[in-house]
Amino acid sequence: MEGPHFLQGWAGYGKIPHKDQPESQAWLEDWEGELGSIFALLSTMFEKGIKPNQPIPFWGLDAARWGRETMNPRDYMNNSYDALWVETLSSLLTMYGDRLGVSLKELEERQITTGAAQQRAEAIRQVAFTQSVPGCGRPDAQGRYQSDRYDPTVVGSIDKIGANPKFQVGDRVRCINQLAAGHTREYPYFRGKVGTVVAYYGLAAEKRDAQGQIEFQGVYSAPYPEIASRGLQKFYAPVYNVRFENAEIWGEDFGDRRLAIYADVYEPYITLDEHRR
Repeated sequence: MEGPHFLQGWAGYGKIPHKDQPESQAWLEDWEGELGSIFALLSTMFEKGIKPNQPIPFWGLDAARWGRETMNPRDYMNNSYDALWVETLSSLLTMYGDRLGVSLKELEERQITTGAAQQRAEAIRQVAFTQSVPGCGRPDAQGRYQSDRYDPTVVGSIDKIGANPKFQVGDRVRCINQLAAGHTREYPYFRGKVGTVVAYYGLAAEKRDAQGQIEFQGVYSAPYPEIASRGLQKFYAPVYNVRFENAEIWGEDFGDRRLAIYADVYEPYITLDEHRR
């Protein structure tokens, strides 16, 4: 995430204000309680397909998060958490509303979103579909990426990707620098910094029980966010836990040497640091 969509590590905003909200009150406003159900319903409809012979792009949490990141920063900062998800749903309905019988005009009339907001979001998406993605290069004319390492249809399976990690515990690695219009889970303040791999989590295909519930396997099974957020493909990348010394992140004069920061990073975000072993 870029800009105000990722405030971790930013200074100057003061303390988080205390909100007088009873513990029994799950939402600040009643409509917020219905939002999760609407989101789940739309996601399920897209997963199963809305109309015959109309392919539905893959749409999951990564795409939803990217929808929030395409908002105007001022609108993002001035809205509540649930209002941000409303804007994400607005983007979804604007892109695929013709398959749901919903139009941008109707969304504007109900004051759910504006044409200007959706035009801005679409412009950002168009730029992202021309940019390189770490580990996958640039897309083709249809916005699709290629990877002989992270595409399970090329490698053979998700499990095979997980069985062949590029890095090992103890490796000194450096986070890549990137500034992209698309969604990423690489924290800005780690970029260009050096750390040590302390764990590899493993990667395997998601498994479900007889009731369709996801079975916890103790390894990662979620797709690579940069590709998944674009909604057209699912690639998979190993995930490591990397330890960064506090002074490496914040500088010798500001980082407390008694502390360290641990971060989970996808394999394409890091390279071996040959000069600092």
